[in-house]
This record gives sequence, structure tokens and C-alpha cells, in this order.
Amino acid sequence: MPELQFEYSSWFVLVCLLIGAGYAYALYSKKHSWSSTINRILLVLRFIVVSVTLFLLLNPLLKQFINNIEKPIVVLAVDNSLSITNSLDSLQRKVILAQLSKLAKDIKSKGFEVDVRGLAESETNLQNFQFDQKTTDLNSMFKEVETLYDGKNLASLVLVSDGNYNRGISPAYFPYGYKISTIGIGDTTSYKDVILKNVLYNKIAYQGNKFPVVAEITNTGFKDKQAQVSITKGSNTLASEKITFNNENGLSRVEFNIEVTNNGIQHYNVAVALADEEIIENNSKDIFIDVIDGKQKILLIGLAPHPDIKALRSVIEINDNYEFELFIPGLNELKEDKYDMILVHQAGDRYNRLAKYTKKFRDENIPILNIIGQQTNLAKLNEEDNLFTFRSIRNQRDQITPTLFSEFPKFKIDPDYNTVFNQFPTLNVPYGESKLSPNTTVLMYQKVGNISTDKPLLYLVESNGRKSAYMMADGIWQWRLQEFASNENTKAFDDVFLKLVQYLSTKEDKRKFRVYTTKEEFFDNESVSFSAEVYNDSYERTFGNDVSIKVTKENGSVDEYSFIPSSANSTLEISGLSQGVYKYEATTKRDDKSEKVLGQFTVKNLQLELLDQRANFALLKQVADNTEGKFYTIETLGDIPSDLDNLGSKGVMHSNEDFLAIINLKWLFFFLLTLLSIEWFSRKYSGAY
Repeated sequence: MPELQFEYSSWFVLVCLLIGAGYAYALYSKKHSWSSTINRILLVLRFIVVSVTLFLLLNPLLKQFINNIEKPIVVLAVDNSLSITNSLDSLQRKVILAQLSKLAKDIKSKGFEVDVRGLAESETNLQNFQFDQKTTDLNSMFKEVETLYDGKNLASLVLVSDGNYNRGISPAYFPYGYKISTIGIGDTTSYKDVILKNVLYNKIAYQGNKFPVVAEITNTGFKDKQAQVSITKGSNTLASEKITFNNENGLSRVEFNIEVTNNGIQHYNVAVALADEEIIENNSKDIFIDVIDGKQKILLIGLAPHPDIKALRSVIEINDNYEFELFIPGLNELKEDKYDMILVHQAGDRYNRLAKYTKKFRDENIPILNIIGQQTNLAKLNEEDNLFTFRSIRNQRDQITPTLFSEFPKFKIDPDYNTVFNQFPTLNVPYGESKLSPNTTVLMYQKVGNISTDKPLLYLVESNGRKSAYMMADGIWQWRLQEFASNENTKAFDDVFLKLVQYLSTKEDKRKFRVYTTKEEFFDNESVSFSAEVYNDSYERTFGNDVSIKVTKENGSVDEYSFIPSSANSTLEISGLSQGVYKYEATTKRDDKSEKVLGQFTVKNLQLELLDQRANFALLKQVADNTEGKFYTIETLGDIPSDLDNLGSKGVMHSNEDFLAIINLKWLFFFLLTLLSIEWFSRKYSGAY
């Protein structure tokens, strides 16, 4: 029942009536030219108009309850992936969509609301579906429906699919909080087929080296037949091998070793060919190898052979991108080469054997990791290296253990590593004070017994474009040995020191114009995203420069794009690129000078939907069984509406409390206007003013 409420005391209603009555009486108590009956009618009209108008000034509210019935919802989900086209032609697909449209109408006639959706989007018209999705992730679709309809009256989901998925978790083993019925479409017949199932390869190779490519081929129905497996680059066949299938169903592997001569991203095609095979769409794959011109060269200079050198070498050689060189004066010759980073063991040695080498590399601003040991002359190192400031006190030494700074800002360190480092053997460090500059960041602190100190054990300094790091003790080989003895691995030690080497050897990008793609590999169903950054001489970000980008494909065709980066958006999206290797050249003008950036990226063809061309009804049956749903075929679609009706799903009533301001009622305005019009017309008709 609606309830009337007031913002003011309800006693004011009586005041409104009294004022209305008094006003009407004062107006019509005098003698008039019309009859007494008309006079009484006019008095009543004026009383009503005045009283109601005053009543509305009290802002009365009508409290009411609105009931809405939410019908049970059935989601009709269609697998609109490319795999559906493997066994159904365009006419068959149109017939199925027409049948599904009729099914939706029949379900609605049973009192349900029907929502239609595809793998990645909602759709209102089934006839608009294009079977063009290049991946199938049924579990993701089910979870998205579960999220979207949380708290709603979801009765069931009806999935139309061939049962094949190639992304995400298998939906057969995942729990869902609602009923799922499935409709199987496609062909379950097993055809004779050879599939290039997978190609295993390293994405990075070094120029002049050979890299392995392993092709995995599955065979169905071609026992004792021969197939040709080959790898090509452009029109050139680089390697080829014949294989014989020994079983009716099985997996075969072929390995090639390919030598690379050109740097940059190289495009290769791996294919398997077999006579009398009808399905050839799944017989080839394209691979892309990033060929690097050379490895980063890391030089370790040591005063003499030492177990630390072996430990550090083992860490550095974990990364294939590093080439390790060792130089010990008097034992071997220093190779004249361009090095990316230097490690100096026993830096500032008291015999002055390493000074001339370290000075040369410091002058060239090459990053150096200085390991201070028993043979280090601290005063001499202070003189040689202006970034090292340590004051020794009476040549005393401390026995310490390391404590990692888990919030080290230069790279990420696993907090659990501190537990490992706390168990490491003690090291002998010089006792004294380090005067650290504002450009210093500490990676390890010294711990004396159970007392943690603020004295640095390993720290980094950056000044005038030069990176330096200082390890205040030698003997770190014991740490690596201890970790292996305790955990049968050296993960914590290796990870920390490898990240330190990676950080020091990484060259800082000083360019004032930078353009790069958000990643190096894209699929042909994705947009290629470019980001652009422009800096002034103080390396402050600036906006408003016109950036032009030329994108060149392998065949030499060029497309040109331009955009103006802003603080709100500094990216350019390019869609519709086909498979291949692309090079790009970005240009802009900065302070009337032309700036240029070169780069490359790859676009891969997503062929997942072509790998398995046989429908998987077993999966659909299992999903339906797991959720108390049912499995149907196209021939049994007509049973679905009645089966859904038998679920006993009912509408859900939702009651909402609402307050309606009576002054906003339009009919009340016209009611008062009508009364005033009648009164005015009657008075005018009777000759009054």
C-alpha cells in the first residue's frame, strides 16, 4: 500500500485546509450576480485549488513499493571459431544459425529471457555471427558468464560447439556454479591426416652459429607411408629429411641444425609433405628467429687464480648472451676487444699489477664490479677510483655474514633469498667507514653475529654516466658451495649475482627520441602498438611532436603512418597486418633537427583452429554431465525448450522502495488548471471580473 509522508508536521495540512476555506469564503461570501448554487460550486473550486496548492508547498512524498519480476535467463553461447568451418560449409552454417534462432524463440515462449553471445562478445542477432575467431577458450567464456551473471537469475547456459579448444584450461575438469547444456556440431569422423603438431626452437641465435629446430609430426592412418619434412627460408630449402610412419597413429620427430649468417629477425617455414593427403592446412608452421650480431663480452681481471673466479664464471655463463673472458697478468695475454663490463678481483692490489688496466676501463666509462680482498690496498684504491671512499681504522677486520636489501630499487630480489644468505659462511671484511654519495644504492649489508648493521657489503654507485659496484670481501665461492650443500642448487646466489651483472652491463638509453613496439611478436588477429617518447636536453618528456612511421614488409611494400604523442596518449595502433617480418623507421623533428629510430617486429599467423579438424563430442558430454546439464545434437534441438521448462526455474521478484514527490505529478497540475479554468469561465460567463 502506498504511504503518504511529509517533510514537515502533518498538522500543517489542517492549516492548508483552513487557509483554503477562509480564502474561498472571503471571496464568495459577498452577493454576486449568479445564483447561489453556482456560487457554492465556485467556492468549492477555489477552496480545492488553494488548499491543494498550499498542500503541495509542504512537499508531500508518496512512499511506494515497486515489484519487478526477473525472468530466468538462458545464455545461448555459440562457438564462433574458425574450427567450425573445418567440417561445415557456409550453407550448413546458415541452416544451423536459422535453427538456433528458432530455438531462441521457443525458449522465450517458455517464459525465459535469452541472451546470445559468442566466444568473445555478446550478440543480439544470431544471423550476424561470423565464424572467424582464431582461438577457442571455452573455460574463459564459462568463467566470464559466471562473473557477468553473478547475482542474476541464470537458469542455464546452452553451448553450441564442436568441443575443440586450444587456449586455457580444459572445461571438463573445472567446476562451474550453474548448469551447462551442450549442442554438438561438426564431424566426429576420424580422417587420415598428417599434422605438424609443434616446432621447438630457440627464439634467439647468434650470428655464425648453428641452432636446432625440432619438428613434431603426428600421423593418423598413414602407416608405412613416407613424408618429406623440410625447412625453407624464402624460396631456398635449407634442409630436408624423409621419414617413414611405422604406426597407424604416432608421433615422429625430425631435428635440423641450421646455420645463421644474417642478423636481425629471420623468417623460416617448416613443412611436411605427403602424397594422397587431402587436409594440408595443418602441415606447415612459420617460425621467427632473432639473430644477434654478437654476445656481450664480460672480462674478469684477477690478480691470481682464485675459487671466486670459478664461481663468478659459472654464474655469468648461465646466460647464453654473455661471452666470458679471463685475464690474469703473467699467465695470459689481454685480448684487445670491446668489453661491456669488467670484474676486478683484488681491486687496487698492493702489487700495482692491475692499476693500468682498470684505469683504462674507467676512463672509457665501462661498468666495473670491484671485488676487494686480502691483497687490496684500500688507500691506493681510494686514490685510483674517485667513486670509492672508504676509511680503514687501524687495519682491523670484521667477520660478517650478508643481509640482502629486499627493497633494492635497481632490480627485483626474492625476499626468501635472505633466509638462504643468512646461512652463508662468514667473510673477512676491512673494518672502517664508507662515505656513501647520494648516487649510492646498497644491495647487501654487513651482519656481525646477530646484529644487523648499516655498513654496506655490496653497493653500487652511478656518477657521470659510469656504473661501479664494490664488494667489500672476497671468498664468495664459499657461499655458492654452502647453498648447494644445503639445497642441492645455487639458485639464490646465481640469481642475485647474475642480475647484478645484467644491470651493470646494460647500457643506458640516452636517446632523446625513442619509438618501440610494445612487444616483438604479434599475431595477425592483434593490433601492433607503437609507443613514442620525445625528451628535451634535460631529459624531460615533451609532447606535441609530429611522429612519422614507415613500416616495410619483407616483399618491400611500404605503409606510412603519423601521429602526435600527447600526455594522454602516446601510442599508435596498426591493425590488419599479415604474417611476416616488418621493419620500421620512425622520424620526428626535435629543435629543428631530424631524429630517426629503426626497429623491427614480426607478425605470426595464428593457425590453432586448423590443427584438430575432428569434433570432440566427448568433451561436450563430460561438461554437461559435470554441471547436471544435457548433451544434444542438431537433430535433438527441439527437446531443449521442454527440458529447460522441466528445470522448474521461476522468475525472481525484486521489490524496490521508492519515494515520489507529489508536486512532480503532471496530472495534478492539469487538474488544478482545469478547476481554475472552470472557475474563470463561469465568472466571465456570469459577467464578473
